[in-house]
Amino acid sequence: NTAAETLRVCSLLLYPAMPGKCKQLLDQLGTDGEPSLEQAKTWGLVRPGTRVAVGEPLFPRIDAKTTLRLRSGLEKEGGKRMEEESKTKEEVKSEKENVLSGEELVDIDYFKKVKLRTADVISAEKVEGADKLLRLQIRIGEDTRQILAGIAQWYPPESLVGKQIVVVANLKPARIRGLESNGMLLAAQDQEGVVILTPERRTESGSRIK
Repeated sequence: NTAAETLRVCSLLLYPAMPGKCKQLLDQLGTDGEPSLEQAKTWGLVRPGTRVAVGEPLFPRIDAKTTLRLRSGLEKEGGKRMEEESKTKEEVKSEKENVLSGEELVDIDYFKKVKLRTADVISAEKVEGADKLLRLQIRIGEDTRQILAGIAQWYPPESLVGKQIVVVANLKPARIRGLESNGMLLAAQDQEGVVILTPERRTESGSRIK
């Protein structure tokens, strides 16, 4: 009984730090009520003959392999942290610049997969229920298709009819507001707004952008 009572008192003292585990142990010891430090002042609350409930281990044993794996991970993390903390501001700045430039670089073979074409806008109209969205019918060579573009706040629909634009012609179709978009027009944006990219002079519809 002394062992059980010792566990009860220890659980009450540790309850503020580990409420879950301590409450689980107290339940197994058959104690009632909400745990409090006041209960730790009284000895003998676990009565002789009290049946202790069998439960899962409070702190399951970790095998040697798991211990080594965890220790190795902590050592690697600690070494990495020390290495990071020892770097100068110049080294950190240089690494950030290298990462950024690496993210922006595109392989030439990858770029060749993107088919940029000139396209003539046949018609344009606002999409009902979407303040920023326009639906454009365009012609790319002999192909006529529909694309959606979020440029309504910068371009009235009627101003686009007859305009020649540049589009990504082999973009996977996407559904926006229940409408299918087969391509994407190219535009530039700065503090003054959005400007659609157009050829310097009109070209044959469907001309390839190199």
